[in-house]
Amino acid sequence: AMYVLITLVLLVVATATMVGLRLSRSSASYSWLASTLGALLSWISILVWQLDLPRRFFPSPWTPTSLFNASPELLADPFAWVYALSLAALAAAVVLTSPARAPSSVDPASWAGTLALTALGLLTVLADNPLTLVLGWTAIDLTEFFNTLRASDSPSLSERTVVSFAIRAAGTGVVLWAGVLSSLSGQTFLFENATPQTGPFLLLAVGLRLGVLPLHLTYRTEPMLRRGFGTILRLMTAATSLILLARLPATALDVRYTPYLLVFVAFAAVYGGWKWLFASDELSGRPYWIIGMSALALAANLRGNSTGSAAWGTALVLFGGISFLYSARNKWFTRLLAGLGILLLALPYTLTASGWNGSSPWPLLFWPFFMAAHFMLVAGYIRHLFRPGESTYAELPTW
Repeated sequence: AMYVLITLVLLVVATATMVGLRLSRSSASYSWLASTLGALLSWISILVWQLDLPRRFFPSPWTPTSLFNASPELLADPFAWVYALSLAALAAAVVLTSPARAPSSVDPASWAGTLALTALGLLTVLADNPLTLVLGWTAIDLTEFFNTLRASDSPSLSERTVVSFAIRAAGTGVVLWAGVLSSLSGQTFLFENATPQTGPFLLLAVGLRLGVLPLHLTYRTEPMLRRGFGTILRLMTAATSLILLARLPATALDVRYTPYLLVFVAFAAVYGGWKWLFASDELSGRPYWIIGMSALALAANLRGNSTGSAAWGTALVLFGGISFLYSARNKWFTRLLAGLGILLLALPYTLTASGWNGSSPWPLLFWPFFMAAHFMLVAGYIRHLFRPGESTYAELPTW
């Protein structure tokens, strides 16, 4: 618990320092330095979590127990660790690269928001029961809702923002309904207690929040903060939703319904992969990247492969972050980042090596669809890297 607390304290102190600098009207360079140090130190501190995994801890029990049969609990295990490490790396990348993207990116308020949102994301991926997860989801959804409305300059975007919030709130409501069903059966609502009666509701909640089940695309255009704060908002929502898949036991779903669910997930994977591959640019294709990669994570979970699900979710954050933050192009950097795409190919000893494993065999019918989706997602990642960027590397300040 001490190592996790150190990480959260670093993020909170860095955020508070930036707020103080903002109130004192200090130079933006000091705010950038404070946010950069806070993000990098928090990322390094997450590496130290490995010294004490797994570790379960209870922030504060809720009373009375007659009203709250479960209290917020946190669990630092390998799944939480890999998601936390990825989100902290994304936050550090957003802050580090923000001065180089555009003058409008030099915004201390967005840097403070990035660190605060990262702290919320870490608490959410550490959630050890549905109550804690719901609290984290709600905080992240409200943050995205108000920030997008604040940056919105068109009625259509405001409308899509409200629709997106409503759909994600519906996903949260589905989890609460699963809790009601669990209570009616006399069980404490925990992830490990998920049964075939409540498991489908939890799976539906993930699909609603990610736009996979049913397939929906709320954000086709976004406000100006697209690469920086917008990127961490979108990928944070995806990662904190996918962590639920890693928490569900294999008994949470009746295997008789798996083939039917795989039909919908295969359609979402192929559709997301196709649209991502042929998107006009990486930012326009971002919703399709999230849907395609999330569909692969869902497919791994449906086959009882929680590790593979976490692998696809981590790849979604890391490679999505590379693609969406890489705005100033350099041919050697482009080749290097494209070469990293080999880690997406599910080859042995790569990040996604466990993605195609599972406790149940793949129905032969689904192999071509998921393989095609996988290929299109990787090809789209490489294609967008070789597109002209918003600026060239030579145009950046020397420092």
